[in-house]
Amino acid sequence: MSDQKIIPTHEIKPGFGRIFDTVKDPYKRRFHQVYLGIGSNIQPERNLKLSIHRLRDIAVVKRVSSVYETESYGAPGPNFLNAAVLMITSSPIPILKSFLYQIEILHGRIRKENKNAPRTIDLDILLVDNRVVDTNIWSRAFAAVPLSEIYPNFIDPLTNKKLKEESSVLSKNTWIIRRKDLTLSSE
Repeated sequence: MSDQKIIPTHEIKPGFGRIFDTVKDPYKRRFHQVYLGIGSNIQPERNLKLSIHRLRDIAVVKRVSSVYETESYGAPGPNFLNAAVLMITSSPIPILKSFLYQIEILHGRIRKENKNAPRTIDLDILLVDNRVVDTNIWSRAFAAVPLSEIYPNFIDPLTNKKLKEESSVLSKNTWIIRRKDLTLSSE
């Protein structure tokens, strides 16, 4: 047996998502404001922190919400820890989705038949450039409450729904608590 170290080809290297930032003319770059929802109910404290670290490898992380605890949704399991992240990227959105999927795989995410089964990490794109990508922001406190903390003035340009108002209603009708003992840094 060889003493050579085998490096997985799917391993994410620092800066791997910034390949599109190498365009020499800054006026030709298209930067996206992307809001993510992140959640975990398998070693959630560890996995949320590691995910923020990995997100910095693929984009500029500008803001991170507080951490919120919610009950498991759609399947039995431990409570979830959730947060929202604002990041800036010049990666095209399909490429960004691929990077997020790779981060989930690196954290041991196994996609099961029940999409709500416990998971190490879940990275969901909620908004891109003020466009709603994930409609859970209107119906699920685990998405709406953290997102409204870092983007309280968001109004859906298509429906005129106000995120802050919707999140307030959802938080009154759902068990969700802000975890003051946990913080995630955007730095």
